[in-house]
Amino acid sequence: MQAEVLLSTYFFAQGRFLEGKYHVANAVSTALSAGFHKLRSANTGSSNAHPANPALPAPRDATEEGERIVAAWTVFNLDKAWAVALDSNPNFVHSNRPSASDIDTPWPLEMEDYEQVFRPHFWEP
Repeated sequence: MQAEVLLSTYFFAQGRFLEGKYHVANAVSTALSAGFHKLRSANTGSSNAHPANPALPAPRDATEEGERIVAAWTVFNLDKAWAVALDSNPNFVHSNRPSASDIDTPWPLEMEDYEQVFRPHFWEP
């Protein structure tokens, strides 16, 4: 996902919008597939606040969780910003009806805040 964000940013900066849109769509697809849009969500049906069928294991610590939260919002913001700039539809779709692709991830903190959290067995109940 990080590579897709970097590639899309590079292509957009070079004025190669088709390639940029391709890579931002891949970043969005990866974020949705990994469940990054539902991190810490109360609406996942899972007791540990992660999607019921995660593509990735639970984060090992607060720093890794913070990295995932930041990544989710980075992809979301990149997608929305370029959709506006190019007058096209974003890949993340927002509606008034509940959707599996709605973002229910908390707004990110500074990485230093995540790094200061230490809880042994971070995700064990």
